[in-house]
Amino acid sequence: MNLELYCPNKLVQKLLDQYFQGINWIEDESCTLKIIEEEINFVLYIEDKIFTFYKPLQLKDLIETIEFNIKDNLKIIYLTPSIKFYPENRYCFKENKKIILTEKESIILSFLIKENKAISKSTLLKEIWGYSDEILTTTLETHIYNLRQKLSDKLIISVPNGYKISIS
Repeated sequence: MNLELYCPNKLVQKLLDQYFQGINWIEDESCTLKIIEEEINFVLYIEDKIFTFYKPLQLKDLIETIEFNIKDNLKIIYLTPSIKFYPENRYCFKENKKIILTEKESIILSFLIKENKAISKSTLLKEIWGYSDEILTTTLETHIYNLRQKLSDKLIISVPNGYKISIS
């Protein structure tokens, strides 16, 4: 992500860094995205829009407003109403808790989403690991198990000799 943000409040910076990976913090107010702390509120400026958040700051509201207004700059995939996937950053948010994915977990999830149909195990092994059809391994099953544990048992569905994603 290439998100430039001005915010002199270090606590807000730290909280946003946990949510949006790779923020480029700018030290002058000339950027198009900025958060200014005032006496009784925080003001968020996104290009020509102004949003006011009264203290105490509800981080969830701030994050949702930023996401909604810059979603064209962020790649966010809503897997379920409570699970958001950030493929470029290799993490998900499930019920507002950050879940770090391994590189392979992120690639598997992205591949299943892109194809949006049942994919055979041999295709996944070939496309993601470069394995041939003859290789016997449980690598794929282990990664699918881990994804189900981290995200949801119902997100990746087993089909005969393969998997598919169930996005709601």
